Amino acid sequence: MSKHPNLNIPVRAALLLIVVRLAFHFADINWPEFQMVYLFIAVGGLIPLCIYAIWPRPIVPPFIKEVATAMRIMAVYAIIMIVFIIVFYAFIDKAYFVEKQTEILQGALETADPSEYGKLKQQVEDFFSLRNFSVLLLIGFVISAGFYALFFTILKQLFLKNKQ
Repeated sequence: MSKHPNLNIPVRAALLLIVVRLAFHFADINWPEFQMVYLFIAVGGLIPLCIYAIWPRPIVPPFIKEVATAMRIMAVYAIIMIVFIIVFYAFIDKAYFVEKQTEILQGALETADPSEYGKLKQQVEDFFSLRNFSVLLLIGFVISAGFYALFFTILKQLFLKNKQ
């Protein structure tokens, strides 16, 4: 008898997205908004994992246990994805943040005083950095995972209650 949910599933999902991202990078398929689309897909991957974790089974666990189970499955996936994304930008695509900082700075200079260039450049570099991006990524995954775990577990409870 297999144990549900299986922790191999979030690992496989993360590895699939990692392989896809690396393939796109090394094939030089990086259209301008690809980074945001990839992050959207990576965070969106939490939804099917959450549904898988709480999928109906013969023994219905208590609400809190079910939320915890969903969070465990999504945490495995999120940790792998966060580590990969940080490593990817720190060692593989090092130019991404420099390019984005330059893009943001050019846009800001169109409306700012040119004499403020040094100060503005420092603010952009401080704000749009791998460190800040990593923190936002972690917060985004945690909030999304918590929301999905609660939302889908409540939805399942309501659905099962109405079905009985």
